[in-house]
Amino acid sequence: MPFITKDNAKELSRLALLAKQANPPLRTSYNGNGHQNGQSLHDPYSNRRLSRTRKQIDLLDNRIEEEIAKTDCDGQRVDRLASALARLSEIERQLANRPLPGSLKPTAERRQPRPYTVEPREAPQPIAVPPQQPSAPAADVAQVPGSQPTPQQPN
Repeated sequence: MPFITKDNAKELSRLALLAKQANPPLRTSYNGNGHQNGQSLHDPYSNRRLSRTRKQIDLLDNRIEEEIAKTDCDGQRVDRLASALARLSEIERQLANRPLPGSLKPTAERRQPRPYTVEPREAPQPIAVPPQQPSAPAADVAQVPGSQPTPQQPN
């Protein structure tokens, strides 16, 4: 007796559908506009945190430029400011829900279907065929090389 029959396949399908509806997926997908599906676009804490991080990034940019503009530029200080900027940029990327470069597979561009139209064409011109010339009647009997053809008798 087979394990999966028509009846229990129907029941298993119904149970699987109920399980999918009861347990939403754990992983959310990126929808391309800077937010993951399922995340609120108007979360006040995330928005405040993101704006603070961006302000700190701007301040660090200004401090790096000031340090480089000095005549006695301290390379170690510039290095520390640059690494702080890198850490803040990573936090900002995560808060803005931007994926890492190369982590999303680019989607293929959808081609627009060509409209199905029939373009009128000129009618093909008839080809002039030269009239056929009457050919000699074929012999009924195979001729032996060197022999004369036998005349045919009218019926």
